[in-house]
Amino acid sequence: MTTTSVAVQHRDHTALSEEFARALVAHLNRLRAEFHPHDPPTDPANVWGQMQHLPPVLELDFWTVKEGGVIVAHARTQLLTVGDNQHLAELELMVSPAARGRGLGRTLLGHAARAMREQIGRAHV
Repeated sequence: MTTTSVAVQHRDHTALSEEFARALVAHLNRLRAEFHPHDPPTDPANVWGQMQHLPPVLELDFWTVKEGGVIVAHARTQLLTVGDNQHLAELELMVSPAARGRGLGRTLLGHAARAMREQIGRAHV
C-alpha cells in the first residue's frame, strides 16, 4: 500500500450545503454501482432534504478527499447528544475503487477517531 499526503476537508452538520450533498451522493452512487449494480441511484435532492432537517440531538461530521474536484473517499461520524448512548459514535468510511490502496481510508479514520475522542471524551474509539 502506498500512503500519500492528501488534503482532507471537514464539514460538521452546521456547514452542509446542497452542493456538498450532490457531490457526496455522486460518490455514494459510484460505490453503490460497484456492490449493487441493479439498484437505482440515490437522488441528491432527497439527501439534501434530509440534511436540512436533521434532529437537534444528532451531530454529523464528514471528512472528504477529492481528486479532480470529485469526492473519492469519505468518513462520516454520527453522535447522539441525548439519552443513554451518548458515549457511542457511528462511523462510516468509504473509498472509491480507483482510490484504494493509497492510505486514504487510514487517513480519514485518523481524522474521525481524533474528533470522536474529543467530542465524546473517550480514550478508546
